[in-house]
Amino acid sequence: MGTSLPETLCLLACLAIGLAHSLPLWGNTGAGLALSQARAAFETDWRGARWQAQTRGRALRLQAISPCVRPNLPGGWHCGWQLVREDTGQLVQESRLPSGLNVSVKPNAPWRVDAWGEPLSGGASILFQSAEGKADPELLCMNVLGRLRRVRGVACE
Repeated sequence: MGTSLPETLCLLACLAIGLAHSLPLWGNTGAGLALSQARAAFETDWRGARWQAQTRGRALRLQAISPCVRPNLPGGWHCGWQLVREDTGQLVQESRLPSGLNVSVKPNAPWRVDAWGEPLSGGASILFQSAEGKADPELLCMNVLGRLRRVRGVACE
């Protein structure tokens, strides 16, 4: 048998309430995905910089895209980063980030790689955060050997 109009309307109202409660969760998932993608892109670019420096025998550095003009976000790597040659400053590669991410590096200096692919920026960290705070921050810590490690929280241990 069929359902009456009041029963159908009640069912639709329950579905609408459930959907309204689940929408914020979808926004958090999107913000978390953007953070993970940005972190993964940085990890890939860092490994690529080390490989390129070693194979080409040239010192390179990853640095913030300049100028990065975002309201209320002075400095930082919020716009993305670029790989440049240490000797000439020639741009090798650039990775841009979507708006809505806060990216900060400690110390706020380029990540340098010598001509043998060895890092010269040991002890640095890069923090990826959602501008609205919708997702847990993602932190990459670099040890003195240049290895990156993912850490929960906002500080390297």
